[in-house]
Amino acid sequence: MELLVVVAILGILAAMLLPALAKAKFSSQVNTCASNFKQWALACNLYAMDNPRGFYPSFAVGAQPGENVTDVSASFITNMSHYSITVPMYFCPARTSGANTFAADNAAFRRLTHRDIHTAADLTQYYLAANTYGNYIILDNLLFWVPRTVLQGADAGNWWPYCGLSSGSEYNDLYNPIDVAAGGWPLKTSDPAASRQPLVSDLCRSDGNNTNVSSIDLATGHTLGGRLSSVNVGYADGHVETRRPARMDWHMIGNNNEETWFY
Repeated sequence: MELLVVVAILGILAAMLLPALAKAKFSSQVNTCASNFKQWALACNLYAMDNPRGFYPSFAVGAQPGENVTDVSASFITNMSHYSITVPMYFCPARTSGANTFAADNAAFRRLTHRDIHTAADLTQYYLAANTYGNYIILDNLLFWVPRTVLQGADAGNWWPYCGLSSGSEYNDLYNPIDVAAGGWPLKTSDPAASRQPLVSDLCRSDGNNTNVSSIDLATGHTLGGRLSSVNVGYADGHVETRRPARMDWHMIGNNNEETWFY
């Protein structure tokens, strides 16, 4: 009888401790994500120091650039590897289940190639295979808020989303990426936007042009216990903010009004 009582007490204690342990583990993962974003800010600034005009890294896209903040040049990952951005830094440690985790992407890559993702070239190969357009890649864990140059077509030589592709309200960022003077996305170290608009943030999305935080897909952001808990946001000066839902806003409607992006 005494043994059963002890076992019951241990079961109750375990039930009380497990949520606290899960929350502590989640907090550690969010902190690791923040540390990654500090490294992203450092890498972007090192690149800007090497660039004669102080531009942050973005790298040119083709005639039909992606229409979302997730979409970057096919050379982006391999180029950033020269600035100590490694494969794990493209995956949020606080997202451990479901699609778009490293485990899920690696499993898909293994089915495709019969090997694991180890290098920047491997990750690029996987993203190119997953994107039927082929002239850019779609980051599935990271939002990159730096303009991209357009190489071909009517907007060749211009910066997306500043160019004609951004007409109308489709890319109407809260800071207006079309109007550089009004805010824009930070293009170079001297831009005023660099102090208020991040370089990177966690993937955080709703479907359609829903701009209310309550519409955010719970498969994105940092989710705990079936609820949106936070997102991390990394700035050019190296500081990272962990934002709770009450501080989140929409910042871009892209992809023909099919997706809205938040931080």
